[in-house]
Formats: sequence, structure tokens, C-alpha cells
Amino acid sequence: GATLTVGNFNGDSADDLVVGAPDDTVGGVEDSGSATYIPGSTNGLVLARSTMLELGQIEPGHVAGHFAAALAAGDVNGDGYDELAVGSPWYGWRPGRVDVLPGSLDGPTVAGVQTLTPDQLDEPALVPDFETYGLTLQLAQLDTQPGADLLVGMGLAYVKVDGSRVQSAGAVAQISNRGGVLDPSAHRLFYQGA
Repeated sequence: GATLTVGNFNGDSADDLVVGAPDDTVGGVEDSGSATYIPGSTNGLVLARSTMLELGQIEPGHVAGHFAAALAAGDVNGDGYDELAVGSPWYGWRPGRVDVLPGSLDGPTVAGVQTLTPDQLDEPALVPDFETYGLTLQLAQLDTQPGADLLVGMGLAYVKVDGSRVQSAGAVAQISNRGGVLDPSAHRLFYQGA
């Protein structure tokens, strides 16, 4: 497991584990990536009930991107089930994406998934196609609005500073929760020199 996160994705009294394998070969394609959900119980983790998640379940036919390079857990919509945020920073080679999977009685589900991409930010400081969006992730309540907000790390992003393009400068986008949904239009961007 290159990445790990713990959350209560199925709404019971025990935390669950998600293990990321971003270099996993899926469908014969190297570095596609996958994540394994292992539910918790009163007696610990139940491996027999584990399920695998991969990008091809969300976007059929597309398997590249180092899916699960980053993972985060938090209740975005306030229903008592934690959502699972999954980063694929090399999706499309380098722009990247983040998929937020709702929690359910069966754990994280692709039904109702919210996909976030760097172009949704409409951020002039970021150089298009060089964002590595989703390289790191954190879900946390960062304001007084209900529900978890999302921090998206772009550790290798190219950033425009004072008219110059700075390679691999890195940036972090804070995407705020509005009415139980992560809203890219309600974001702040942090980077050196901002």
C-alpha cells in the first residue's frame, strides 16, 4: 500500500481502511492504479468483504493516471457516511483529476461520484496540462459551513509568477463545500509568491 486512509465509509460503528496502489497494472496497462476498500467491524478489518476500485469503473475505457496516488476521507454531504477522495495526478499525462466517491452501506461507491479537474478552477496562475492535480489530498472542515472541504495538492504544478512560468513550483487548491457539494468555483489557490 503506497497510500492509506481511514474513514467510516459504510456508516457503522467501525472505521474502514482504503489502501492505494497507484502503480498497479489494470487491464494490462501499467501504472493505472487501484484502491482496495476493507471494511472494519467489531472484530477488526474484514478482508473477505474487501472490494477493489479503479478509474475504469468511473470512466470506462480510461485506465491510466496513477489512480489512488492520494486518498482522503471525510463527510462532504453530511449524511453520516464518509466520502473517499481519490487522486489521479497523472491522468491525461499530467493535468490530473480527483474523484470523490460517496459513502454507502457497502462502502465507497462510484454511483454519484463527483469528478474534479484543474480546468474547473479557471485559475490563470496555473499552467494548463502541468498541474499534477490530486498529487496529495486532505478533507477537513476549513470554514463554518457544514461538510468537509477539500485541499488538493499539486506538488509539481507549473505556476505563473510575475509573468514568468516557474516549473514544478507546486500549488494547493482549497475547494470549499457549498450545500454538501464541493464547489470548484468557490476555491482559493496557494503557491509561493502569491
